[in-house]
Amino acid sequence: METIRLPFEDYHFLMELQQELAAQSNDGNADPVYWGVMETRKVCVPEGCGDAAIHVGDGVALSLEEAVEWVNERIGEYSQEVQVLWKELHKDIQDHWEEWCYSNVDDLVGFIQQKMNCKECTWVYQRDEEYISRETGAFLTKRACQQYIDQFGYNHTKPHTYAMTAFRNFELERLLKILREGLDFTPAKSIWHKLTENADPERFVVLSDCMDHISKRLRWPFAEFVRDSKKIEGICYTKWAYQDELMNL
Repeated sequence: METIRLPFEDYHFLMELQQELAAQSNDGNADPVYWGVMETRKVCVPEGCGDAAIHVGDGVALSLEEAVEWVNERIGEYSQEVQVLWKELHKDIQDHWEEWCYSNVDDLVGFIQQKMNCKECTWVYQRDEEYISRETGAFLTKRACQQYIDQFGYNHTKPHTYAMTAFRNFELERLLKILREGLDFTPAKSIWHKLTENADPERFVVLSDCMDHISKRLRWPFAEFVRDSKKIEGICYTKWAYQDELMNL
């Protein structure tokens, strides 16, 4: 088996990722699974298949309740005649609320257009539709996806995590299998000895420097190493092992 050297931070990142991939739920999906951010948007639908959305300009879309409140907040700026007409219409809305929700929105929109001179006022039926955000890409773990939502969810509408199957994505399937099963983080058995231990002065030792790099040019008898190592400037040799022991690794 090949040995891969990694920085300390990368080693622990992969080790924790392996544990998380093995433990997390796939939320009912088949492997390979990845995660995305599901959010909500408004879509136009046929009459009666959604709720009325009244547009009053500047990109503002109001529900029926919000549109009534919008008129109430502004009606005082209009003539007494317009205010009387609104009072009558408002009473009709309150008395026949269910019918207004589905059939008579045109009367309210017509009032806003003609009496309040808001010519751009229109309305459509809309409903909420969930979709996968294209802004975030894929996440390998549910935790990472949720972490993104916790930090940047304000950029989305009603966001939540959503698991998906990468059907026939053999490259991703192989990568996840390697991350989950192909990396062995079992600590390797070390045969390095401390400098203070007794050693056979007749046998050669292999030394390593403070970064654990084996020094191929220094193969000294232990007694000579103890005597001469202090004279080597800029290098602090701290470990030793018998050469035949290293061959068994």
